[in-house]
Amino acid sequence: MVLKYSKNDIYEIHAPNTIALFMDMMKSETNKKYLTLKQCARILYSLSQSVVIWTDESYKAFIGKLSATTMTYYVTQTTNNKGQHIIINRDNIQTCKNDLDYLLKLFSTIIPLMILDKKKKLYIE
Repeated sequence: MVLKYSKNDIYEIHAPNTIALFMDMMKSETNKKYLTLKQCARILYSLSQSVVIWTDESYKAFIGKLSATTMTYYVTQTTNNKGQHIIINRDNIQTCKNDLDYLLKLFSTIIPLMILDKKKKLYIE
């Protein structure tokens, strides 16, 4: 996935779990192929809240609200004689924390540059 706000300023995300998480967050803001500066700021605020304030229970609730395809990256599926079960363990929570922390750092870098360069939209490809 490529994020860019001008031809020279390009940021790439390669991890499929981070891409899926970002796409879920983006869909909560807009259905378009770009984010406005205001929408980027809202995402940055949400990311900072998740990294600073959330507890393990908050992460479990967040993972439970993700789309089914994104949730598969952050849960462990077990099977026994009674059927399949989905578990969110400590490793799953840590993976989610790491992805949110990465997105926080990415948006903390992109937004000030967008403001300095007077760009209003972040395009997603």
